[in-house]
Amino acid sequence: MPPTGVAAYEWRIMQSIEEYGRAVFVRRLDKKGAGRVYRLDPPLLLGYGRNGSAEHVWVSATTVAGQPETYIFACDPDGQVLDWGELRGSYKGGLDHVEALRLAGYRISRPTGADA
Repeated sequence: MPPTGVAAYEWRIMQSIEEYGRAVFVRRLDKKGAGRVYRLDPPLLLGYGRNGSAEHVWVSATTVAGQPETYIFACDPDGQVLDWGELRGSYKGGLDHVEALRLAGYRISRPTGADA
């Protein structure tokens, strides 16, 4: 039986790290830099003191002040960012959606069945 409270939150994070979730490409949405919207299964816990989870994320790879960075933000299915707080997987030093999603515990997969 899974733990409860804060321990449950940490347990769920460890579960998503040990077993990769699925990130399904939804659409290209360039705002500042190369942006893509993905649907996550299971949803990504917001973390960093925020409650809730994100079923859709906008991943942005851009250069700021000469430094490459790739960030993940919670969004709606159309790519409208709901929370500008960076999510787990965001990192500086590269422009790579695949790496950011991997760091968050997800692998990009092709749409299948209901996803298509």
